Amino acid sequence: MDVPLARLRHRAGAAFCVVALAGTLLPTAVADEVTEAQLQQARSAEQTTTASIGELEASLAQLATDTQAAELQAQLANQQYLRSQDDLATAQDAAVQAADAADQAAAATEVARGALADVVLAAYQEGADPLQFLAPYLGAGSFFEVAEAKAHLDRLAENTDAELQKVESLQAVADTMRTLADAKQGAKQAALDESSSAKASADTAASTARSAEQQAQDRRATLIAQLARQRNTTVELETQRQDQIDVARRQAQEEAARQALEAGGAQGSAARPAPQAWQDTSSQTQQPDGAGESWGGLPEAPAAPQSQPEEPSWSEPEPEEPSYEEPAPAPAPGSSLGERAVQIALGYQGVPYVWGGASDSGVDCSGLMMVVWAKLGINLPHFAAYQYNRGTKVPVSQVQPGDMIFFSYGGEADIHHVAMYVGGGQMIEAPKPGLSVRVISMRYSELMPYAVRL
Repeated sequence: MDVPLARLRHRAGAAFCVVALAGTLLPTAVADEVTEAQLQQARSAEQTTTASIGELEASLAQLATDTQAAELQAQLANQQYLRSQDDLATAQDAAVQAADAADQAAAATEVARGALADVVLAAYQEGADPLQFLAPYLGAGSFFEVAEAKAHLDRLAENTDAELQKVESLQAVADTMRTLADAKQGAKQAALDESSSAKASADTAASTARSAEQQAQDRRATLIAQLARQRNTTVELETQRQDQIDVARRQAQEEAARQALEAGGAQGSAARPAPQAWQDTSSQTQQPDGAGESWGGLPEAPAAPQSQPEEPSWSEPEPEEPSYEEPAPAPAPGSSLGERAVQIALGYQGVPYVWGGASDSGVDCSGLMMVVWAKLGINLPHFAAYQYNRGTKVPVSQVQPGDMIFFSYGGEADIHHVAMYVGGGQMIEAPKPGLSVRVISMRYSELMPYAVRL
């Protein structure tokens, strides 16, 4: 049976549409199955990336902690070297004084020996003829002459005995002083040996700290590059982000330490001193105990963020240390000693940090205190813990310009840094190798609860 051409054309068109539709739907179904698998893979990759990012950020935080620990060990080693230097200077002075005293005692003994020799010689000369002293007794002289002769003999004997006792006494003193001088000389040699050992340890610690810092910088750059790849961003943006995180972390630590001091210091990083361990009774007033002590007067620190955002903005990071405004003009005559010290200290801004330095060309933290106070006629030892026991201790809640503030992680024996409070919540310090004397916001982490006022 013949089929009209139009109907054939219609059927052909319908068949083509069916085939075309089938060709369209079949790949769609397959694509849906592949997309679901890809989604599962993407979720797994995202979880892996998130974990990797967390590990990288934890590594960065640990890197900062390790670097700080190396710097701390170097600071402590340097302070121990400075202590040995101060002890050596004391031992040298003691040895010189003991040697001088021994020489003086020996000279006095020789003078006494000479006096004894004169007395003996006089007695010998007067008694050259043994019968001369018997003549008054044998002759027809008066009783007065006999008594006078006897008295003369007695005086010669007494003078001889007195001079002999004096020589013996002075010789005993000279022997004692010489023994003491020898002991002081031995102590001096021991101090010299200890100083040499401490110097070697300080040099090693400083080298280790420099190496750790360089390795940390290299490792940080590597970790940041990995983070940038994980987050599909640039190294520059990731560096800014990590800088912001570091600043926020430090600000949070400082704020926590400041609040701990305001609350009484019970949770402060530096334990409150026990009276027998912290007070220098020869030069300080009685220290207040912790009961009822108010810390509300602490200098205000920059406020820490209330909470750290998960993704901080990509703006330029805030400076690590706020800039210091130009200092006020020099105070007029009559200003306090502390204010005068501040003005002198501010003149050292920009002077490089030098291990063991205490001169206009280079200082370390305690060396800065030495040169500043020396210009005001006050001589300080170089060891920061010895400086802590000079002057009068005052709670940091009452700190005033010119007061020295100290930092330790475990009490007086572990003081590793000292700075000077300049007012306005700021301090001046010689921070560490590679940096110069600077004015920054006052730090509260590891801050000792007492300042020292000279």
